[in-house]
Amino acid sequence: MRAAVDIAARHQRRLGCSEIAQALGVSPWGTPLELWQQKTGRAQRPDISGDLRIKLGHRLEQVVAELYSSETGRRVARDSKGYTLPGLPLIGNIDRRIVGERRGLEIKTSLGAFGGHDWTDSPDGIPLHYLMQVHGYLLLTGWECWDVAALLAGPTLRIYTIYPDPDMHALIRAGVASFWECVESDT
Repeated sequence: MRAAVDIAARHQRRLGCSEIAQALGVSPWGTPLELWQQKTGRAQRPDISGDLRIKLGHRLEQVVAELYSSETGRRVARDSKGYTLPGLPLIGNIDRRIVGERRGLEIKTSLGAFGGHDWTDSPDGIPLHYLMQVHGYLLLTGWECWDVAALLAGPTLRIYTIYPDPDMHALIRAGVASFWECVESDT
């Protein structure tokens, strides 16, 4: 429980990578205004920890990590470090790292059609809000690539590999800085 409290406190002083899309206005989970209200203390972050989809996602994370290892032959490890870059109010708390490589693993579960989880519309096969999250991790870590293991309805396991994209990283840097300026200036 203490680790969850520490992560929540760090995210109050920065944007989490999972919040990038919302700050930039492309998230199905909320608007930039709602996020700004949360970061400035005007609104509470909704507590979704009791939702079945969240409970299942947390419980299935280890299962998906094991399936990923079985499919790829790569060993994964938990990583509790909060990744940051000087001058950028962004923090990344990653799901897993790949042992012996400069590679991360993001785990997603989408067992139904909820909240715009369309895994077919994106050119990469990954919804844009998740793609931005992964690019945030790539930006913060400087690693070579990031895998996304997605357990989808069916069930189907899909594994995607995302490589750094300088244009996406520039967009994230500028968007995060602009959003955070509004938080700090209370605008």
